[in-house]
Amino acid sequence: MTTDPLRDTLVDLALMLKPDHIELIVGGGYGLVLRSEMIAKREHFSRFGINTIVRSTGDLDCFLGAEVVSDSAKTRRIAEALESMGFTAIQRYWQFSKSIGDRGEIHIDLLAADVPAPLVANIQRPNDSRRFRPRGFDKLHGRRTPEAVTVQRLPSRVDASRDGRDAFVLIPHPLSFILMKLFAFRDRIVQADDDYGAYHAFDILQSIDSMNHEEWDQTPEFLDDPVATSTVTEAREIVRQLLSSPYADGSVRLIDYARSKQNVPITAQQLEHFVNELKDLLKV
Repeated sequence: MTTDPLRDTLVDLALMLKPDHIELIVGGGYGLVLRSEMIAKREHFSRFGINTIVRSTGDLDCFLGAEVVSDSAKTRRIAEALESMGFTAIQRYWQFSKSIGDRGEIHIDLLAADVPAPLVANIQRPNDSRRFRPRGFDKLHGRRTPEAVTVQRLPSRVDASRDGRDAFVLIPHPLSFILMKLFAFRDRIVQADDDYGAYHAFDILQSIDSMNHEEWDQTPEFLDDPVATSTVTEAREIVRQLLSSPYADGSVRLIDYARSKQNVPITAQQLEHFVNELKDLLKV
């Protein structure tokens, strides 16, 4: 069994929270790792015929469902579990870190979409509007992530078991991944020292490439949801600005990143196919 500190951490945390019926929603890079494992177990499907590989990641992005982030007992249980595993808060109180010796550190980011109206009364926002917590417990917060508005819609329950320990977690629907990654790409495309955020575009490419017919046909449930209207509208504008054609700035960044950092050549035909599929998916 290969060494995978992130998987060990994820399994430990999932098993500690299982008695309290708290299921983790794993997004970010490691969520895509779990999705690739899920896809490997089903019939192979590729829209673009690109032999992509899941990029490495050094942290876990875990989304707190609305019923969790608004519940002081559940957030207290998560905080207790993280403390017992040796994690300490480095951003109050949504980012946690643990040293793993000469292998560096593991980070866990706790994120949350805005809660629906019936639960707003259970939420308290500190002076820092980027995070919020339940009333009654202030040692664990969710980093506010409004573009994750659909993260709890049609997630997949995936097997994260390791070393004989059975553990299951949730991962977002690929459309939820795509919406979140579009916002992240927009926010980082000006950062030269961060590959212009092109790894987020690469994640979008992979997400669309692996979407099967059932997942594709489910997307109207997301796009037509009144709660997601503002997020979808802004995501469409990001596509128009950055990925509207093979010659758009974001498309060029994607090609450069795939070739130079992932050793994945993308032909002009494949890039055009990706751009067209992205626009069709989001009805741009």
